[in-house]
Amino acid sequence: MFRSVALLIVVLASPSTLTAAETEKLSVVAATPNAAAMLPPLPQGSRMVVLLENDGDSIETINRRALLMKDATHFVYLPGDESILITMYRERLQSRGAVPVALPQPVQQRHASVSYTAFLTFDSMLASLPIQR
Repeated sequence: MFRSVALLIVVLASPSTLTAAETEKLSVVAATPNAAAMLPPLPQGSRMVVLLENDGDSIETINRRALLMKDATHFVYLPGDESILITMYRERLQSRGAVPVALPQPVQQRHASVSYTAFLTFDSMLASLPIQR
């Protein structure tokens, strides 16, 4: 109930809420495979790139991925997993207009299973997270 009310307030109060026309232009950079795995399905027509796919990725490879996504709309990351390299690229893309989205850390449960809030859509995820512009 509270989440529904909060979502309604965000939708009505925020002029930056995504509309159907804008969702086609979504371009998301996920910092790591872990951050990408936590994302809900993106709207059809959206692009997504994982910046650091492997620990052994060369700087040239990472730069190439970042350059392909220089006009990214969002940069999604896990604050606890953020290295200096990820911070540098997040700040670089943020200066070009990408909105940084810090995903909540997964909570470890007693039986070593990981749970987190499942979001049905990318829009619902953005509406429920505190995002600073």
